[in-house]
Amino acid sequence: MSTNSSPIQTKWYTALLDASGRLRILDKAGKVILSSTQYAATYGEVYCVLYPLREGDQSILLDHTDHLHVGDVIQIRNEFRRGFMNRPLIHEAIITDIGQNNKVYFKPSVPNSFCEKQSVSKKLSLHIRKVTGTVEGFSSCYVRHMMEKDEAIEVEMVGTTPYAKIIFHYTFSRKCPEIEMHITTRYKDNVKVFNESLLYNFAVAPSAVYRKNRKLDSLQLQKEYWLDKQGCKFGKDRRSALIYHTPGVSSLQLKTRERQLIIHLDDMHDHRHRRDVLGITYEGQSVKVFQECNAARYNKGDQRTNHIAFIAGFSPEIVPRIMLNPNGYLAGLLWTEHADRSTMASTRAVYLGSEDIELPEDASGGFVKYKIPVTKSVFYSNPKDRLYNDLLPSNTLQNLPSLVAIKENKPFRLLLQQLYRLNYELCLHGIVPTSDDEDRRLAEEAMLFMKANFDTVSWIDHGRNQCNISSDGLLQGAYQYVGDLWEQLGTKYFWQYSSEDISHVQGGNIDLLQLKRGDTLRTPLYWQHPTYTGRFYTWAAIATKKLELYSEKNLSDLVSNWGICINHVYPPEVMDNSYYICRDKDGVLRAKPEFNDLLERIAALRDSGQLNICTVRQLMDYWTLIENIRFEYRLDGKIVVHNRNATAIRGLALAISPADFVIHVDGKKVNQKIIDNNTIIWFDIEPASKVAITKHN
Repeated sequence: MSTNSSPIQTKWYTALLDASGRLRILDKAGKVILSSTQYAATYGEVYCVLYPLREGDQSILLDHTDHLHVGDVIQIRNEFRRGFMNRPLIHEAIITDIGQNNKVYFKPSVPNSFCEKQSVSKKLSLHIRKVTGTVEGFSSCYVRHMMEKDEAIEVEMVGTTPYAKIIFHYTFSRKCPEIEMHITTRYKDNVKVFNESLLYNFAVAPSAVYRKNRKLDSLQLQKEYWLDKQGCKFGKDRRSALIYHTPGVSSLQLKTRERQLIIHLDDMHDHRHRRDVLGITYEGQSVKVFQECNAARYNKGDQRTNHIAFIAGFSPEIVPRIMLNPNGYLAGLLWTEHADRSTMASTRAVYLGSEDIELPEDASGGFVKYKIPVTKSVFYSNPKDRLYNDLLPSNTLQNLPSLVAIKENKPFRLLLQQLYRLNYELCLHGIVPTSDDEDRRLAEEAMLFMKANFDTVSWIDHGRNQCNISSDGLLQGAYQYVGDLWEQLGTKYFWQYSSEDISHVQGGNIDLLQLKRGDTLRTPLYWQHPTYTGRFYTWAAIATKKLELYSEKNLSDLVSNWGICINHVYPPEVMDNSYYICRDKDGVLRAKPEFNDLLERIAALRDSGQLNICTVRQLMDYWTLIENIRFEYRLDGKIVVHNRNATAIRGLALAISPADFVIHVDGKKVNQKIIDNNTIIWFDIEPASKVAITKHN
């Protein structure tokens, strides 16, 4: 055991680890590439607010007051939906007293500007955040062992903090300029992680930024970037470092002027989760609130492993970037239908063009005529024959039929089977229209039916149900627990309340990446929560109900920015002011002409190879598969692409800049096109296989 390691020499660089755990990298001429690294962390507590706040209030009721003290600085926050994660409402205050029954007093008082939009669907969405501890560097650090092998030099370094032991396993390859790191964090106590990061400070400036939309910045760089799990390059030629494609960490952030890359090992903004808690009571009253669960909750003895790799002292001529969409498409538009307030007639109108059309081949309009796939959610059963009016008592239309559901409606089942054969994705919107009607037996029946008939893998929470991923669906022992069924039947992709914390349509911005506001915003497109949701994924979504949001300009911006729109809409809902359907002079429900016009326009963008229109399942399958792509940068200029999946990737798309070369894959020309200064190629790659990419003048 020692506090320092010997210098690590390879053909491309010299690496040094000092007693503080800092890594330095020098090129072969002795010039510094990476000047220092540092570990940093923030921990805290989150408290659920139980009653709305009014202007002038100086007290608040919480679910608990553990770790709160008089004099603490707290933040009362609203981050619920509408893109509020990136533009939260915050009231900062100091605790002046802690009373009985979890009542907390504070100052200054609440301003009127904070009191808007506290509740959604009659559920309170406020919480308090308090930082309980910060870490800057290790309390102690040592090199546990160093082993020299023919192919690599392996070093294990251990750093400790008051909260965790962090074990770094470095592999310095002798065959190529790659440095691999596996980082294991073992917790000494129960903690909620706000952030744990590595700060990499470079001696050379960023020279290329691989942005979250997969475009390249190399000339005029922004001050700061949130890179998702993409990467960047520092320096040039031999005095350089390249980090690209980092699925083993939470995210990357680049501070350009500071020449600093922040590797987030865990950040609560990268994995949103919110529970719809109906069981909280106070003084005999039932209180409907949301509980923020974004911060990962680790118990004493738990551990997490991260992985990242980069190359140093060598600069590849080309760095292929994995596109967000397969098959050469630049942008993506996904329609997801939430099943609320739909009838058999309205469903036929939206999908087939008219309520009196029964066969897809006769479609006169709607999604089917224009071959626009949809991730369509459904209710499995409506056992008490709930009427549309039961969910929307203020609706002006009268004598509406029952909400359509699979079990009681054979024509609806037949329509769904027709849509499934046309590659529409079908999933559940909860089980039933209201929670009064749901039970475990019916949930199991519903999920078995959906798996057997539609191979369902997705799920869209319904706010009036409790067997949701954002309610009691994952709460073992709860009456509405269904997590084991999701696991057994392969349900893995979810929409939940926190899906819409990320992005907002402000200013007509339908792009989940929100690039009109620059690259600084955190906009993850999908995530797994490390401690709450297990292996289940949540996809991000944006509410885009109004058809005018899909203007020619907004669609053009989506394509030119290589953006993604996964919408949250209700096309078949029967409303007087529906954007999608209307009644003709005979009272027949039909798809609105302007809706058909929109579908025709986006179909043209698809047919021109610009806009990927697909289902959630199709895009999520692609995104989760490309996580297991690995790039090998060979010294002869070849880039070897490894597919480490047990499944083939169809239409794997890569962007390569500059567009000065013809690109071959395994010696053959593949599908490719030039967009601006990018050559975009796409091809199939078989499971557990590799291909070589070469450039030719």
